Amino acid sequence: MIKRQQNGFTIVELLIVIVVIGILAAISTVAFNGIQTRAENTKTLTALRTYGQALATFKSDNGRYPITPVVSCFGDRSTNNPCGSTPTGTVTDATCYNLASYTTQSNFTTDMKSILGENLPQTSSQKMKCSNGEATGALYYSPDGAAVIVYYFLRGNQPCNANGFTQASRAVVNDTTFCNVTPAAS
Repeated sequence: MIKRQQNGFTIVELLIVIVVIGILAAISTVAFNGIQTRAENTKTLTALRTYGQALATFKSDNGRYPITPVVSCFGDRSTNNPCGSTPTGTVTDATCYNLASYTTQSNFTTDMKSILGENLPQTSSQKMKCSNGEATGALYYSPDGAAVIVYYFLRGNQPCNANGFTQASRAVVNDTTFCNVTPAAS
């Protein structure tokens, strides 16, 4: 009898390799998504730090904060790319925003460009689910230039610690942290 030597892998060996590759792919996908989320959250916090400094400078120069009769988005977003609103169109419902109403207000953008120049820092554009829709970015509201409300949104259960702002309230809904802050006292 002649004994033949077979080259190749058995089906069990191939299945083990496929399972190991699948496990490694799943682990890297989860790690990559975590990195993306942290990067987007950092983008929002970095933009807010810059806006906090610009708001302090604007108040120092003008004796008041920029006035916005309606809520305005941070950044230079067009009206086709709104950043969020409450379902009722007011800022009293801090639990959820949908992407229907609030847009960049030209007077706020002009005031911020007078301090920061033409290229305004952008907050994250990642859309986050909440109970009544979606939220993204950050919002600014000051009807009189004295009282200021800023909302911003982060993915995951995050602290509300934007430099240049003081936390007023914080809520976590559907893996989205809603931060309500005011400019830090100078």
